[in-house]
Amino acid sequence: MPVPIHVAVGANHKSASLDLREQMFVSRDETPAFYEILKGRGFHDALLLSTCDRVEVHATHESPAVATGILRDLLASRTGVSDLGERLYALTDRAAMRQLFAIAASLDSLVVGEPQVLGQLKESHRRAVAADMMGRTLERRLQAVYGAAKRVRNETRIGERPVSIASAAVEVARDVHGDLKRVKGLLLGPGEAGELIAGRLKRNGLNDLRLLHQRPALAQSVAERLEIAMASSEDRQAEIAAADVLILSVGAGRHAVTREELEAALKARRRRPIFVIDAGVPPDADPAIDQLDDVFLYNLDHLERIAVTGRVGREDEASAAWTIVDQAGQRLLHRWRATRCGSGCHGLAQSF
Repeated sequence: MPVPIHVAVGANHKSASLDLREQMFVSRDETPAFYEILKGRGFHDALLLSTCDRVEVHATHESPAVATGILRDLLASRTGVSDLGERLYALTDRAAMRQLFAIAASLDSLVVGEPQVLGQLKESHRRAVAADMMGRTLERRLQAVYGAAKRVRNETRIGERPVSIASAAVEVARDVHGDLKRVKGLLLGPGEAGELIAGRLKRNGLNDLRLLHQRPALAQSVAERLEIAMASSEDRQAEIAAADVLILSVGAGRHAVTREELEAALKARRRRPIFVIDAGVPPDADPAIDQLDDVFLYNLDHLERIAVTGRVGREDEASAAWTIVDQAGQRLLHRWRATRCGSGCHGLAQSF
């Protein structure tokens, strides 16, 4: 009897543009129908992870080639492009499993160490269970993944960087505006770095915070997690003018806000300052806005320098985290193969 093999097909911030990922995005409301399509195509053990930075399906199937072909076609059909080539990656067996470990440990994120992705993975897990799509293989692997992610958080300092960046943003916001309870904020874009910073500002008193993005379905999940209101694109200029803190988190490779927009906003604000946090990767802000009086522009590198976190230390922590991930993956592979083969298996892989 053929043994089901783990496969993963998807697009992330490294393989595809933001526009393409947004077209592939599967909202929470669409998720049950998406799983029904998978069931109709012969899948019974699958997990959909759909965020602003990635759309990825993990599944098990007796034929990896057939499975990856079906999943590639399904995701491509959401974009209207029949062949997405290398913009959609397809991983099998150990590579697919390692990818799942890396996602949970936030080693495959735009901002390495950011904590949101683990919560997103667990929420996706719950939705797969609710859709009766969580089989024994993926369930066991997810439990191992969560254990490895916990070890990474407890045994390395990889999570310090994103937390320290968000804390630095709170520090600068208070320097510019004082008590955050009197401050209005606008999150422009649903990116994970922006969500992290917005969440930290909100926990430190910034209650008047809104989210604006051109694709409401994508942004809605972020707004729900942050418990903030959605702003209308029709009121974009007024929303920017009202913002004391403007968080840019689109990462589309083009300016999310221009000098002209901020000049108009400053005029409407009667020169009251605006703290602009460029959390986009690549950067979202028009560099020319840094020349404007009463605009305080900080990107992730600026905030990181305030937090006094060194790049060499981050790379060392990432290396330690990868070691934990690979050790956990190797143990899981050995257990899985021993269960499948008993004492008759030989030549188990020495590396994950």
